Amino acid sequence: MNNKDKIIKLELLGIILLIISLITDILELKSISVVIIIMSPLIIPAIYKEKEEKIENENIKVIKSIEDIEKELSEKKEVSSDNYTKLYEQSKYKKPPFSLLENKEKEPLIDTENIESSKEKINTVFIEHKIPAEVDKINMGPNFTQYEIKLEKNVRLDKIVNIKKELSFASGDNDAIIEIPIPGKNTIGITVKNKEHFKVYLETLLKKIKETDELSFPLGFNMIGEDIYSSLQKENSFLITGTVGTGKSMFLNDMLITFLYTKTPEELKMILIDPKRIEFSNYNDIPHLLTPVVTNINNAFRTLEKLIVEIEDRCNKFKNIKVKNIQKYNEYVENELKKDSKISLNKMPYILVIIDELSNLLFTDKTRFIELITKISSMSRTTGIYLIATTNQPYAVEKELKESLHSTISFSLTESLYATKVGILDANKLLGPGEMIYKSQNNNKQLRIQAPYISDEQIESILNNIKEKNGISNYSNKYKETTYKEALNNNSKDVLYDEILNYAIRMGQISASIIQRKYSIGYNRAARIIDLFEEQGIIGPANGSKPRDVLIKLEEDNNE
Repeated sequence: MNNKDKIIKLELLGIILLIISLITDILELKSISVVIIIMSPLIIPAIYKEKEEKIENENIKVIKSIEDIEKELSEKKEVSSDNYTKLYEQSKYKKPPFSLLENKEKEPLIDTENIESSKEKINTVFIEHKIPAEVDKINMGPNFTQYEIKLEKNVRLDKIVNIKKELSFASGDNDAIIEIPIPGKNTIGITVKNKEHFKVYLETLLKKIKETDELSFPLGFNMIGEDIYSSLQKENSFLITGTVGTGKSMFLNDMLITFLYTKTPEELKMILIDPKRIEFSNYNDIPHLLTPVVTNINNAFRTLEKLIVEIEDRCNKFKNIKVKNIQKYNEYVENELKKDSKISLNKMPYILVIIDELSNLLFTDKTRFIELITKISSMSRTTGIYLIATTNQPYAVEKELKESLHSTISFSLTESLYATKVGILDANKLLGPGEMIYKSQNNNKQLRIQAPYISDEQIESILNNIKEKNGISNYSNKYKETTYKEALNNNSKDVLYDEILNYAIRMGQISASIIQRKYSIGYNRAARIIDLFEEQGIIGPANGSKPRDVLIKLEEDNNE
């Protein structure tokens, strides 16, 4: 029974006793009356004592609560640079448990005897050819072992080239990759496949990511088994290439699943463009998505155009409060919320855009696609909108596109020509699935990495868990797919529409770039008019970078 109930009952008892006392006086039952009168002074003060104790206890609880809060905040000073809003937002998103990821690491079965034997055989080859060189270091990774060879000064490298076959035979692998020299080093490398392989599990690397504002994700293990990480803030944009079945799709899932574990929807939003309709359909309805997975080519272009508008909106917000980038903007919002938690300000989420496969858009309208990609990637660092584009057709990668996608990851490619085209040397010599070469925009060094493994079953169970715990995603109206027929019905036809239509009919061909030059308008506006013409059947389908054919003749237009 709580204090309030006790007080009410005591008050009622006191009233009842007084009433009984009056009745007994009337009925002249003096003995009872005397008892009640004697008890009343004991009961009535008890009522007020209960009230006083209640008030006193409540004061103690309030004071204790404030002291607890102050203590809790003082303990968190070293831990968090985020405000209460972020902590609250994080609590709303229920992350999946680590138990859904495999947690049993398979230890490598190292054949020490065989490795030492190969080392001695390699050294013997050098002795027989009177070359002052020997195996200086052995680097063991998940799928391969590298023998690192140190040369004495003034040894000509062509001597090593002449004995490559013998070195491969001595290493026990006729398909061994011999690097003369190892990129970034003054040593020679002989890389051979391990007889026993072990997987690099995503969970192992994911648990080591710290709670920071960095959008970090694991790349995998390097050749000697060290953890390698990167972040979207450092790289801004990626080109990921590789032939079918080499691990490109698994790596994309590694990255996406990592962010679903480490970032809330308030911190990171995603747009997934999948014209092949293969990779991302199961990601629909997760709370991080701004829009359902985009599978239609025309909608993909429109989504990218909306991102250009998003970039402009963000830049205007930065300008209004005199900050330079998204980090400074979020710091400003955080400080303002500390002053007044009721103000209408929200932190800006980062946005990750993944396009898989870029060739579908490139072959549809190369000029338009490259211009959109260039604009988005050029503003990544400022606006926090990061871009990843993948392809299994590296021959389609244009120079302008490669320059816009700053960093490169390449899985195995079939030909050295393709490797050269994407700016990665020896991507055609990678040994197995999941092995890749990573080249950051921050330096020209190539790093050989084994990507972490995650199964289709794990991905499915993690996504289902997120959907069940967090409900269906509320997609942004800003990125809602609308047809241009709907836009016309909403009286949003461009003021230049009729004039451009007449010009297009007279010329017989039209393109966004022609409209830009002729009418001195921006590319996005010109592209929207082209889309509108296509939606209404005025122009034919895209034909690479060539202008579109106009399907309406001048005579027909006059007759109308």
